[in-house]
Amino acid sequence: MSEKTSPAINLICDFKVGSSKGESYKKFINYISTEKNKENVKKQDIEGNLFDKYLDYMSIDKLKKKQRYNKENVKKRTTMSFNSEHEFIEEQEMNRLKDKFQEANKKSHVMYQDVVSFDNQFLKDNHLFNESLDKLDEPKIKKATRRMVNQMIKDNKMDENHTFWCANIHYDTDNIHIHIATSEEKNTRKTIKEGRFKGQYRGKRTPTTLRNMKSTFANSLYKDINLMKEIHQLKKEMRKEVKINLSRECKDWTASLNIKMKKLKKEMKRIRK
Repeated sequence: MSEKTSPAINLICDFKVGSSKGESYKKFINYISTEKNKENVKKQDIEGNLFDKYLDYMSIDKLKKKQRYNKENVKKRTTMSFNSEHEFIEEQEMNRLKDKFQEANKKSHVMYQDVVSFDNQFLKDNHLFNESLDKLDEPKIKKATRRMVNQMIKDNKMDENHTFWCANIHYDTDNIHIHIATSEEKNTRKTIKEGRFKGQYRGKRTPTTLRNMKSTFANSLYKDINLMKEIHQLKKEMRKEVKINLSRECKDWTASLNIKMKKLKKEMKRIRK
């Protein structure tokens, strides 16, 4: 397992090689097959031991040890899966994905398992997470995830037309994180020629690939953060300008009114005479 760490964004990377017996991906396939619709995913009655298996599958033991991890909270607050084509993966598409993972498993293809986690304070400070409303800016998080996966596919020299993936955002009061699983319909991985894993497809990604994954995700997020700051500053300047203009107009109007009042008083005095 490879882990890239920063104070704000953490990327934990792993992979699993499928088996002809169909057992290697089984825990993951069982998990995603329960995702029938958005409501079901968030229900509290997701089978506990199945979720435990999914946590094991995602290899986040380090994450659980390093941070105050509230599994029950996560279980209650897991979003519907998404990928490059779908904002929310519905039942029919999820079943298609399940079949693809099963087939890749039987063919002993590599499945990449990645977790992006955040320091929630970073999300709050940059207006990506409103704690009082318990609302995350999911579109920006999903956009960054899609860009990261696309970069990984490119750097890892995978065939984008035969690569598939899905991800979930997990909410937690201590940390919010994204689980991503990626595999191939047609293998593009080299075969290991010798040693303990001889004959298996090579799943290990290069340090450059992992660095680019994290930087792509972070750059996408920071680009949106900076854009939000620019918009906020522009709104602030516009409000200030409107206030100044209104103040000027008010002064001009007051001056004009005073002149008219003086004329009116003179006219009234003339009439009284």
